[in-house]
Amino acid sequence: MLNLLPLRNPANSLLYGKTGLQRIRVGKHSKVIEVDTSSIDEIYSHSRDDVTLHNNFVPLKHKNFMEYKLVAYHLIEAFEKPERSFKTTLGGIAFFDKLKNLYSKKMLQTEVDALLNTKESSTSFPIQGKNI
Repeated sequence: MLNLLPLRNPANSLLYGKTGLQRIRVGKHSKVIEVDTSSIDEIYSHSRDDVTLHNNFVPLKHKNFMEYKLVAYHLIEAFEKPERSFKTTLGGIAFFDKLKNLYSKKMLQTEVDALLNTKESSTSFPIQGKNI
């Protein structure tokens, strides 16, 4: 886990500030997760503005970086050993609660959209040239 965030300004990102969601790739299978920009802004509020690396990256403040790293370690440990998941404390980091809420809202929207867009169709059987 690196202590670097991509620099956010119009010169580095053509879609900076254009959408309410940001797509990120996570895991070894590169699954795409959509995160709302207010959650991303919360992470960027912990970055250092006085330091940039190659004019492309900004580091997190060390204290906040270590908090995120510790929570990530506990999440990985809880995934690998579910019986020892009592160490996972997500209450201190509000970012994960926002992710959970965003995911559940998106799932609910998808379910409602599927219900509204699917129609009950009657099956038609051709019998002696007639459709019943």
